[in-house]
Amino acid sequence: MQTYEAYSQLSKFYTIVSMGGSLTEEQKASIGQIGERINTAERYMTEGEKAASKLDASRAVLYKLKKETGLG
Repeated sequence: MQTYEAYSQLSKFYTIVSMGGSLTEEQKASIGQIGERINTAERYMTEGEKAASKLDASRAVLYKLKKETGLG
């Protein structure tokens, strides 16, 4: 559940920034906290889990790039 919530928050922040908005100090702090939790979680992942995680992240970025550039 935490992973979904973190992804949801990051997506909202990305939308704000991609539309030319700026983040509050609280939102920036949340990004830092999420980053720390991700780094901690990655320390306990197997190499296979790390590869799957990177693949999922790459898919998400690819989707956003296609959406924003009209390539999708």
